[in-house]
Amino acid sequence: METGWFNISWFWYALVCLFIAIMYLIFPIPPYKEFDWARISELKHFVLRYFHSVVWMLLMIACIYMQFTGSGGVKGGKFIAFSGLAFYLIYLAVFALEKLK
Repeated sequence: METGWFNISWFWYALVCLFIAIMYLIFPIPPYKEFDWARISELKHFVLRYFHSVVWMLLMIACIYMQFTGSGGVKGGKFIAFSGLAFYLIYLAVFALEKLK
């Protein structure tokens, strides 16, 4: 069994990431108080509603990948995790634009 930081199995990190992804899926964060989800475009709604969960799901997949491939899979795990960064940057851009309105 492979371990990550603090000698904790990547499996446990994956479970934490899954929990966080589910929480963001159930409770999306609005850009500001009394935000009207109905007034924004479908694309912005999709990004604000799901991209944060996608980021955490990609982190979970990276943890599972590193769990099963061991130290040889660190490069692939990092690629998966950094692909979540692209989703997060898109999410932050849309979030910031809506917050400024």
